[in-house]
Amino acid sequence: MEQFQITIPPQYVQQVQQTALFKRPDSPEFEGRMHEIQRVMRDDFDKLPLITEVIAPTGTGKSYAFAFPTLKAKQERQVQRKALLVLPTNVLIDELYEAFSAMFTELKIVKATKETLDKMEAKGSYKRWQAISEMAETADIMITNPDILNYAMLGGYDKHIFKDSKLSGGNTYWHFLKNFQYIIYDEFHLYREEQIASIFTMIELRECFINDSARFFFVTATPEEEITHFLTERNYRYQSISECLSSSPTMEAKLPAVFTRLEETVTQSPEESRCIHGELTIEFVLSDSVGEVLTYKEEELKAQKEQDIRSLLILNSLVDIQRLYFQYKPSWQNTHRLSEVSGYFDEGYQQADIIFSTSKSEVGANFGVDYTIMQSGFDYRSFLQRFGRTARGEMKGKIVIFFLKQREEKKQFNKLKKLFSVQEEWGYNSFTKTVKSVLQKPEFYTNKISPFMGQYLYAVYHNAGRYNYDTREYIRNRIIEMDMPDIQRGQFKFFQIINASIVHLGKGGYARQWQEWWEKYLDSYLSFRGSSLHISIKDMERNGQIFSYSKEWVLRNKAITDILEGQAPDGRDLFVVEGLREKQDNELLYESDTIPSVGAMQNRFFERKHKSNQRMRKQLFLGALKNIENGNEGIDSFYDKQEELLEKLEGLAPFFTEKRLNIIGVQGSDGLSVIF
Repeated sequence: MEQFQITIPPQYVQQVQQTALFKRPDSPEFEGRMHEIQRVMRDDFDKLPLITEVIAPTGTGKSYAFAFPTLKAKQERQVQRKALLVLPTNVLIDELYEAFSAMFTELKIVKATKETLDKMEAKGSYKRWQAISEMAETADIMITNPDILNYAMLGGYDKHIFKDSKLSGGNTYWHFLKNFQYIIYDEFHLYREEQIASIFTMIELRECFINDSARFFFVTATPEEEITHFLTERNYRYQSISECLSSSPTMEAKLPAVFTRLEETVTQSPEESRCIHGELTIEFVLSDSVGEVLTYKEEELKAQKEQDIRSLLILNSLVDIQRLYFQYKPSWQNTHRLSEVSGYFDEGYQQADIIFSTSKSEVGANFGVDYTIMQSGFDYRSFLQRFGRTARGEMKGKIVIFFLKQREEKKQFNKLKKLFSVQEEWGYNSFTKTVKSVLQKPEFYTNKISPFMGQYLYAVYHNAGRYNYDTREYIRNRIIEMDMPDIQRGQFKFFQIINASIVHLGKGGYARQWQEWWEKYLDSYLSFRGSSLHISIKDMERNGQIFSYSKEWVLRNKAITDILEGQAPDGRDLFVVEGLREKQDNELLYESDTIPSVGAMQNRFFERKHKSNQRMRKQLFLGALKNIENGNEGIDSFYDKQEELLEKLEGLAPFFTEKRLNIIGVQGSDGLSVIF
């Protein structure tokens, strides 16, 4: 086992002379000095350009800035400024909703998530979209997630109302967007390529279809240089924030394509500042296994309670978390309160001394921990979120970051060891920049987002034709006029060619199967999360509690002791589980309806290795096309057309991500669990 150590001194965010009234959910109202981002949003909002990147670490109070333009407009009886706040997880949405509802009592704050729509009994596409539209029209600030916006943009809510003008009532997606004068994407560093592609597709289409303009804000914890490069390539002009603030207010109906960067000043000086985290000791560890790390740090971890310090363990694998939790619980439970906080089971953390968690803890709740053992994460964004969980406020803290001796992680550890060897103390920004240089893949924006934008544009255009025929030609003409990179336009045209080739096949028989496949493939763009089948389980290790979780994870990892037919809350089978499998020997077979399988039904089935690995998914897709080609033995002209189509479809293989796999069935090799 190798290790090295550095320190990060306490970090402070500078305050300005201007003040505002603040109120947290559990405290009285108080007058406090503002931070620069808060001041700019309140006093200089009209000077900001079309797009502003807001950079502020966790704990700087940037979220409070989001409401100031709306609040000031209302208090001073100015032209209405309504805000749409978009956050990547419902946990964050719930937290911000509670904070805003407590602090901004003059404003009507609403949140739109699956849970809130269910509570409103908004069932079905029409009622759900009607509820969302009404919230947008009546609220001052609406908080939602990117999934709902993407689903709406691509016509997901139109499926059952597209032919009835009485139902649609003109409440299109663009009508919905017109309600808001500014749109904020918070925690933007958490967004993945397809989400970013969807967001910028929406911005470009909004600018095309809506005559008045809106301002867009991308809020990140660290500078995202890729955003600057991406916008510059798309002919957006950069203007420094000082230039923006020294100019006259921008009141044009349509803002020019200009972007700026508004960065909070983080310093190591306590003068005129507020502390956002205390001194941090960072220990990097290279280890053979997760268990070895916990054994190495067991006494140090247990000793934190003596100092009234709460601790957090964050691992990549839910299996590792559950195995370690039940391994240590018998010997620790008399002296330490342990809690599991994961997507599988959430015991709550408020009373815990040691929290065992997965990536669920990367966003949302402030656990109040000052000692953390964390796996390095899935990528730089994952790392950054885990790192930000510790020593908020003025408390000192320690973070143990471990890498496993696998090829890639070992290389990352060695690179970081070399980079950090030049000095022992590092500022927060220089620390995160150094880690980012090692953990973030360089092609993140440049190679992926523009092609995905072309695909999303086509999906919007195509679905308008399916559900809203009178606007399809208008959308097509506006897309033709749009200024976009060749790679984006190329993907849009490529999808048009595929669609035309499928239409050219004719009707009935295999031609109809191709049409059905293409519609399902395009529907996969409606969601960012990919498909996941859930089953109801009764966990005997947790006192027989019943809840729902991913079917594939349960089949692969849990010991299933019984299946109670029809006894789940939804009337389906209830799986009784107790503990983990001794071995992960239950091989899974998946079925998907977005893999081409016309005349070759075997194509629909694949193994787990194809699901999680991009190279294997590409091979799976190309193999499916080959299987269809091998069966292409007819003399009818259809088969000539199909062969031409198969050649074109090879161009989809590089973009056949896990989100394109619409899984409709999972079967375990133990034979217990075929559910479709």
